[in-house]
This record gives sequence, C-alpha cells and structure tokens, in this order.
Amino acid sequence: MHPGQTRWRSLPGPGADRVCAVFHDPALAGARAAASRRGGEKTRPAVLAASTPDAPLTTPTELTALLGRTINQVLRGEIDPKVATTVAYLLTVMMKAADRGRLEQRLAELEQALKEKHAEPSLFDPDEFGGA
Repeated sequence: MHPGQTRWRSLPGPGADRVCAVFHDPALAGARAAASRRGGEKTRPAVLAASTPDAPLTTPTELTALLGRTINQVLRGEIDPKVATTVAYLLTVMMKAADRGRLEQRLAELEQALKEKHAEPSLFDPDEFGGA
C-alpha cells in the first residue's frame, strides 16, 4: 500500500470492531438486499396495473384514442416513455395491418366486379373479325 492509502476502498460501517467493509459484512446482508431491492424498483419502467381493462383495438378511432391516452400517461409520469414507445410501435403495426386488410378487400371486390363484367355478352365478338 502507498503511504496515506487506506486498506478499504469503501469505508467500514459504524463501529470500531468491523473487520470488513459494509458491502462484505455478513451481519448486514439483509440491509444490503433491501437496499438492492429499493434500487431495482427505481429502475423498473412504470407500467399499468395488471387489473387495467384491455383497450378496444378494433377501429382506427379506438387506436387513435389509445395513442392519445398513452401520450397523456407519459406526460403525467404514469408510464415509462419506453413503454409508450412500444405501444406507439405496436399501434403503427396494427394500423398498417388494418390498411392492408382494407386494400385486399377492395382489390377482391374490384376483381369480382371485373369478372362479372366480362361474363356479360359483348357487342364486339373478336371471332367475327378473325381475332383470337
């Protein structure tokens, strides 16, 4: 050891009879565990209670309403911004999937209408003029 340097990098706890630093003292194991839990609680993201009812997610209006509520909960500090980012991402995925479903439905309807239109007899018969 260098002159003026103490043996422990952390100071021993109160009492002259301590043999080891506070972080290694077996007599303080319970206090260390409690402090660790309190520290872990501070780093946990804030989420809604498990008893919170599910939000309706059927229509674009309901999805927009959930996004608005989530924004307000972040502003009030009720949920962690990381949780809100996840909610916003999932809402975006849901909206894109709904848009794709609507487009597929419209395409199927147009294809059906086109088939029905070509099923009707035409005034022009390509076979009369040596066509296909």
